[in-house]
Amino acid sequence: MEEFAIHCVFDLDKGYGEANEMCSFCLKSNIRCVIRGFSHTYEEDKDAIVRLPAFHLYYKGNYELTFYPGDCPYATVSAVKDITKKDYHMKRID
Repeated sequence: MEEFAIHCVFDLDKGYGEANEMCSFCLKSNIRCVIRGFSHTYEEDKDAIVRLPAFHLYYKGNYELTFYPGDCPYATVSAVKDITKKDYHMKRID
């Protein structure tokens, strides 16, 4: 799943909390993992995050969605993977 990336977004004043669990998931799933603080310079941070920590999922460099601790990362990535496969097949049919 090299085309996926997850940005682990945290409040730098509170620490990185669940970063180890998410990094472990990414390592096992061959997903690029980025750990960073919340920033208003990222549109996704401003528009999508309702609480911290949060995890942004990207596919081929494009933002797909934001999820949170307690959400199943495997199910989230699998759902996006299924959607992108359907989009790919639809484009091939057209």
